[in-house]
Amino acid sequence: VFGCGRPIVMMGLGVPLQAIASHEQVARIGALGTTTGSAVHGMLTRPRPGGLGTAGHPMHDPGVIAFLLWPELFSGRD
Repeated sequence: VFGCGRPIVMMGLGVPLQAIASHEQVARIGALGTTTGSAVHGMLTRPRPGGLGTAGHPMHDPGVIAFLLWPELFSGRD
């Protein structure tokens, strides 16, 4: 992947740890009653070592999508 010749952006785990979906937000996703809402809720609530923590769930994948849609929200360095 790194040798593909395309620009590569890497984000450390500190990025999604700044975008936490609260337990209430995760519950609202599950209550949508849609196939997509159920699928997302299932991904966010699957068992993990250490659980979800007290604050909620870090939004790893949505952070990547946010970068693709709105790169101006992010800063970094080469």
